[in-house]
Amino acid sequence: MKLMPLRYAGNCATCGVRIEQRTQAWYDPSAKSVTCTSCEPVGAQLGMDVAATDGPAPAPPPMRSARTDLEKGTDLEQKIAAVFAANGYRVQTNVVREGRSGSTHEVDVLAEKTDELLTLSVAIECKAWNSPIEKGVITKFDYVRRDLGLGHAIVVSLNGARSGALTSAAELGVIVWGPDEIQPLLGKTEMLGLQNRPMVEEVGFPRQIEIEYAHQLVERELGGLFGKRETVVVQGDAWVPVSVVPLTLMQVGVFKRKTAATQMWATYDLIGGTFVTGLDDEPERTPVKLDGPRLERLLKVVDPAKSLDKIVASYRKATTDNTIAKWRGQMANLGVPDRQVPTTGTPTPYLYPVHLAIAEKNGSQRVIAIDAFRMRVDADLGHELSKTIAAVGASLSV
Repeated sequence: MKLMPLRYAGNCATCGVRIEQRTQAWYDPSAKSVTCTSCEPVGAQLGMDVAATDGPAPAPPPMRSARTDLEKGTDLEQKIAAVFAANGYRVQTNVVREGRSGSTHEVDVLAEKTDELLTLSVAIECKAWNSPIEKGVITKFDYVRRDLGLGHAIVVSLNGARSGALTSAAELGVIVWGPDEIQPLLGKTEMLGLQNRPMVEEVGFPRQIEIEYAHQLVERELGGLFGKRETVVVQGDAWVPVSVVPLTLMQVGVFKRKTAATQMWATYDLIGGTFVTGLDDEPERTPVKLDGPRLERLLKVVDPAKSLDKIVASYRKATTDNTIAKWRGQMANLGVPDRQVPTTGTPTPYLYPVHLAIAEKNGSQRVIAIDAFRMRVDADLGHELSKTIAAVGASLSV
């Protein structure tokens, strides 16, 4: 096997964890399979290679980069899913469903088992955080379980739960698995491997807006100029997961003739895939302080970059003025300047600062989203977040 940066993303042949593109991993050309460095430690594999060759030992290749909180959580999800599968459950991971309220929710692991009388459904939330979970995790997941009509709820927390979270779990009927419950299921070695994985700091865009100005923007957005004014139910700072996609833009003239090329970096939210902002230079990957809740990533299937690629492919095939205008309009919705055709590069995950408020009028609620980097109202993001308004409200209320 060769230790190398992967040209394409894949799943570990041993544990099933997803290994992203350009991550250091072992590649077996004969089986065309990949193995993560957690399942096949670098030192052990190098030792085997050295023993099989003559001459001086080769220099150790670069180690796999530190794993993000999301990657660490994915490992835990896969291992918990495997435990349920081994006990006869039908298992799905990262299940996205619409609840009774109309909100869309994601369940890390959904396990189901059917006998002659009924189907037992278990919703499982996995938290691989470096600290114990708080009460808000329990209350939010209990709401998700009930809105989806699922029977049982388990929150798996690698580093346990605080007393308030345990009290809330007991009241709501949510089961909490901490280290004492997880270790017998996974084994001591796997447990230590998960807990000791190195972590990297979260990176994102800086929060530029002052809280007073954010409140002013919210006030301006409240409806009711000629009727009852909306009231703010709750508001606060938060962070939205986004994808920054490098775009190489080819300017086209009449009949799509290419004339010039420029570069931009487009930012898309991973809640609903909307365009957030465009930059002339690649944003720095600087650590950010999470001064508010991080909203859960909801977009699991449709990658904004892939959506843009499909639109561009359709545009290139268009032959009539109407179809050309149609696809140009869709590219414009994703931030592409007029009369430009993009080629997408590799997306990079970031966190994006926002200030959110839930406004209510006559029993109807909506989310007002303030872009805390550009210091402006983002109506599109507000519209998307309104689709999951209960989850947003639960996050802001913690």
